[in-house]
Amino acid sequence: MAAGSIATPVAALLSSGFDDVNIKGIVLDITTSEEKHAATLERISLDRTEVGRGENVEIQAYVRTDSGKQFVERIPVQIPADAPSGQLMIMVGDGATLQESSAARVFVPRDLGQLVGAINKIKKNDRLYLRLLRPAPGVVIGSSELPNLPPSMVATLNNERTSGGYTPMTLSQVYERELSPAEFVITGQQVIAVTVK
Repeated sequence: MAAGSIATPVAALLSSGFDDVNIKGIVLDITTSEEKHAATLERISLDRTEVGRGENVEIQAYVRTDSGKQFVERIPVQIPADAPSGQLMIMVGDGATLQESSAARVFVPRDLGQLVGAINKIKKNDRLYLRLLRPAPGVVIGSSELPNLPPSMVATLNNERTSGGYTPMTLSQVYERELSPAEFVITGQQVIAVTVK
């Protein structure tokens, strides 16, 4: 895992085909341990399923280590004041799983700067991420997610005279937050729905 986290971005840069790739060095800061620090996100729960705009809810994330020990991480979440009424999906997951499920992961960079920007946005594997999503049309163009587009914009992109250049999304991201690093490398993803009144 450690070797892959170095080799993958370097390979992406070197095999990109861009002429101006110049890697001056790689600095590693490694700490080792004889113990295994891996855990799985088993489930999440909420203190309530109906919330108002601007209100706080608490998510409880249940994580089990490889040795069988379970611990609970309490995650406070404030529903955005401008959140639309209706269903809101709360997703908690590790960086790799959320990265893999991202619609922006498949794109062809136009230049080296866009590739480096995408590499710098790769999520970390030693922490959980929180996403708030809602059912709404959106698109991904290149590595940029454009959620909550007006229907007229989606219709313009989706007309019969054009094809390609974007990837449609059925869930639009309202909010994303990186949680504090954990003492374990956590894998797994869970989704729960709330209703915004």
